[in-house]
Amino acid sequence: MKAFILSAGFGTRMKELTKEIPKPLLKVNDKTLLDHSMDFLKEIGATEFIINTHYLAEKIHLHLENLNDVKIKISHEEKILGTGGGIYYALKDSIPEKIILLNPDMLYESSDKVWLKEKILNFKEDILLFLTKKQNEDNTSLDFKNGKVYFENGDFSYIGLAVMNTQILKDLEYNEFYDLSNKFRIFSKNNQLFGEIFKGKVIDLGDKQKYLDFIS
Repeated sequence: MKAFILSAGFGTRMKELTKEIPKPLLKVNDKTLLDHSMDFLKEIGATEFIINTHYLAEKIHLHLENLNDVKIKISHEEKILGTGGGIYYALKDSIPEKIILLNPDMLYESSDKVWLKEKILNFKEDILLFLTKKQNEDNTSLDFKNGKVYFENGDFSYIGLAVMNTQILKDLEYNEFYDLSNKFRIFSKNNQLFGEIFKGKVIDLGDKQKYLDFIS
């Protein structure tokens, strides 16, 4: 199964930490966030990787050149295309296709990898978001009822890990910006946004202070 790691952003919330290093190459325990992401994805069934790049792209490309034990496709964006636009840009010719989607500024420690792998491989609908109990006020509040996710005031937040059928992107304009969360909201309104509570621990390293607090 293919996994898409979103790596094209500027990493602005990391402030000066990403002035010369793209966020996916920041390290935790002497391993880059990108490598942590790939190792986790391999454990839950990913066999191929698509990684989009833009900001300081050449540094990510150089890092990936040294990884010869996995199948990787690099999708370089000359301009920022957003989450949805970036996925469509990379995979337009292979739509429809089911992919795992992951943000590399999170660390995942699954307590049941067998369960997680089965949930991913057996999912037949269009979008499945993995959730956790909301821990930070800056996370979007989501409600979770009867296996469905709603953009309403609730006790849950999205952890940056999803399963998606790329068919839902077929109406996008190629090489144009699109925020994937817009699709999430549309599917939620139509009662078609599925969810699962992640079994394990999720560590959010999405901004400078969270990252520094964790590595200190």
